[in-house]
Formats: sequence, structure tokens, C-alpha cells
Amino acid sequence: TFIDCFIDTFRLSYDGDTETFGNPDSVETRMGGGRHAVEMVEYVFPWLKQVPYFAHITEAFVARMGYTRGVDLFASQFDFRHAPSIDSDWYRETVSLIEGLHTKTNTSVVIITHSYGGLWGKYLLEMQGAEWSKKYIAGFVPISAPWKGSAKIMGLFASGDNLGIPYVHAHTARIIQRAAQANFLMLPSPDVFNSSTVTRLARAHVRVWWSQS
Repeated sequence: TFIDCFIDTFRLSYDGDTETFGNPDSVETRMGGGRHAVEMVEYVFPWLKQVPYFAHITEAFVARMGYTRGVDLFASQFDFRHAPSIDSDWYRETVSLIEGLHTKTNTSVVIITHSYGGLWGKYLLEMQGAEWSKKYIAGFVPISAPWKGSAKIMGLFASGDNLGIPYVHAHTARIIQRAAQANFLMLPSPDVFNSSTVTRLARAHVRVWWSQS
């Protein structure tokens, strides 16, 4: 079926010898619609309007605040399966976009991120440094960023999350989610969660403990 084919091609593979994540053999991923096209982040899938992502936010910017897609309102797509340090193209192109907007408009840029995107935004700002940020960045607005991990990740590993996509079972999505490098970066931190119950399943509670050894 289409779903099974998608799972097989989209999941990451781990190479134990090089300790790296990558696509399965003969699979290449490309950035659909252009990396900075706002339309590509308004819905979880652009062709599936039932599952909005940034659509409500971008529409508010356009309708209420006078922004224009592709003029002073842009996206910065990344491969959400990976760690920020992996995607050098995203890093280079996003820095170029910000600097170009600053030159074109003579104003600094506000970066708005959601969830895991907050870690990517933070990575970019840390790598560019304080002087660069002072010149080009007017604000950084991370929404629901998992700075200390997310309890939801434990549920995702346990039973999966179909992200509200029709006809996709959570257990099917779990195959991709368990293989994604990104989800390991968002595991709950002992600084915050300690030995808490982080998720509840139908017949059990999932608790986490950390050893000091």
C-alpha cells in the first residue's frame, strides 16, 4: 500500500560503524516547494488541508498585520527527522535569507518556531554568535520548545503518534518516529522529569529513572 511504501522510504537507518543516521539505500529526500515557501509549512502536508500547522499564524500575519508571503514573511523548512547540525544546507540558506531580508528591508528579523523548531532556531543563533544576532535578529519566539525534552516523546516511542493524519494508524507512524534522530534529542531530561511518570498508556504508566553512574 501507499502507507507502507511511505514508511519504508521515509524512515531513517542507523549506521553503527559511522554512528550516523541516513536514508535507506537508493532514497533521496528533497525540499518540496522551496525551502522558504510559507505555503509548505501551513499544513502538515500541503495537500491535506484537514491538518493545519502554521496556517492560522501565517493567516493572522497576512490578514491582520499586513505581511505578504514571499516578501516579508518566509518559512525555513528543515528535515525534522535529523539533528540541526546535520543539515548544513538549511543552516547556510537560512542565514543567507535573514541577512538578505535585513539588507532589503533595513529591519531586523523575528524568528518564530514551534516545538522542535525551537532547537533549530537556538542552534542557528548560538552558532552565529551574539554580534550577528544583535545586528540581524529583532526577536526569537520559540513556541512550546522542548528545551528539557518532552514527555510526549515517551508516548511516541511507546505507541506512536499519527499527528492527526487520517487513515494512518499511530503504530504505523511509530516505525518512522522510533528511527528519527530528532526524537532521541527530545527525550525527557532528568533535570526536570526526575523519576516522574511521563506518559500513561491504557494498561500501564511509563516511568523514567536515571542512573548517576
